[in-house]
This record gives sequence, C-alpha cells and structure tokens, in this order.
Amino acid sequence: MKAIFKFLIALAVIIVVLVVVFVVLINLTPRQYHLENVKLGEKTIEELGLADTKIIDIYKSIKNIDKVKEEDVVENPVNKEEEKQNASENMQGSSLADTDDYSSVATQHVVYATPKLVEYDDTTIAYILDNIIQNAGNESSDAIKAVHDAKLSVKELTVGKSGETGTLRVVSYMDLSGYQDQIKEALGGAAGILPIPKKAYLVSEFTFTVNELGEMVTTPTGICINGNNDDPVSKAILQVIGNMVEGEDVDSLNGKLGQAVSQVVGNLGRIGSSVVPLTIGMSGVADHKLTLITHVL
Repeated sequence: MKAIFKFLIALAVIIVVLVVVFVVLINLTPRQYHLENVKLGEKTIEELGLADTKIIDIYKSIKNIDKVKEEDVVENPVNKEEEKQNASENMQGSSLADTDDYSSVATQHVVYATPKLVEYDDTTIAYILDNIIQNAGNESSDAIKAVHDAKLSVKELTVGKSGETGTLRVVSYMDLSGYQDQIKEALGGAAGILPIPKKAYLVSEFTFTVNELGEMVTTPTGICINGNNDDPVSKAILQVIGNMVEGEDVDSLNGKLGQAVSQVVGNLGRIGSSVVPLTIGMSGVADHKLTLITHVL
C-alpha cells in the first residue's frame, strides 16, 4: 500500500513538473528559441514581426481567426434579397434591365436612353460588386479577376464623406479552404502545431476623390484581418495569405480591390449631383450613398 502511495506521489510530482515546463515553454518567444530567422513562406519570423511574440499568443491569435462571426466584423450588412430588388429598380430602362448578372459592368458602361440621376445606396453597390466578382470571367478587368481569383466575397461596402474626401470600408470574406496545402508549406514544421484557419474576413479601407470625368479615384489606407489592426500575429498571417494568391502580395490585392470598386462605380455612371447644368464631383457623395449621372447610348 505504501509503495502504491509513493508511486502516486511521484507521478503527481512528474505531472506538475511537466505542466510547469510546458507553461514555461509556450510563454517563450521565437527569439528566445533562436528561431527568428526561420522562414514562413517568403519572410522570416523576424520580418513578419513575430520574433518577440509569445508562442501561446501566436497560437491563440491564429485559432481565433476561425472563431470570429460575420456580425462581429460587418458593420453595414447587405440584405441580398432587398439589394437585388434595389439594383433591378435602378437598372430599369438601361442596357441591363431585367438581368441578374452584372458581370459586364466590370468592363462596359450601363447605358440609358437619356441621362438622369440615379441614387445608389452603398449596400446596393456592395451587392452589385459581389455579383460581378462571383460571375467574373476572362473578359473581366485585371482588377476584378485578381479579386475573383483570391476567392473574395464582398460582405460590406460603406461609403463615407469627410469634407472633400470620400472614404470606403470594404469587408471581404476570404475562403482559405483551397489554400490549405500552400499555408502548410508556408508554415513548414510549424504546421504540425499551429491551427490553420479556413476562413478570414479582410477589412480594407480607402480614401477617394472624384476626378473631372466623374470617376472615383481610390487610395488604399489599410487592410487587416477581422478588423484587428493591432495584433502582430494577424498582420503576419495577412502577409502569408497575400502570398497565397499567385502574382499578388496583400498590398497589391488591396489596391486592386479599390480599383475594382472604382471601375464598377464608373461603369454605373459619373459621380455628380445634377444633369442640367452638368455637375460632376464630390457633390454626388454622401454618407452611405452615391448619386450617379447615367451614361447614354
């Protein structure tokens, strides 16, 4: 009986020691393990900004990517049924009347018999943009094809105005399930211990102006995962994800998303506030709304 008791005590001590060792190890950083020069994809852990982040924090951040719910990121959601109807109403009398496929808007003007003002809620533009991206083909613009190839789906497009400058917030759902092998390859030996996310929400922000032709000119100001712009792990993952898309890094992809928005808006009409006299410019921009002067035959 005493032998069994001593054995149990010894076992308990061993377990406690192992737990302590485990806790100590996961609270160390890659630099403390001398792993800062190990490459994840095209960049080292140091270059990704993770050298001084605890192993446990890296693990938690990656694991939390999959846990974020859409409503936690999307601030201005799109009701697809409502926006499908709104888009259809705006297209009445145009070259795209009575259609559910707006892919041609990526490269061609929507034309009407006479010029008129058409108001677009930003949620309607988000619906049309996503419709174009999902239906993109070889004839689409390079920007639209890049966003399509990245497997992005637009969940939000919010228009704002500050003085004579417009703002855009675009939230895109990114399906990472098709990139699992590439992510594992980028992670190398770490793939065996780190969770691999299967989805992410990319939050892109832009400013924009309106040129003399009534076109939106976008400037990227930031991109982050799940709206978290301060987490170094999310920033690192963003760079790894960006490299998954052939020929793109994350900044290039973000820029093309802005170009895609500009192209779609430009083919819907010119931004302005009056047909007679013709008034083009930021006067056609308001919070959550764009007023467009339609193209004509």
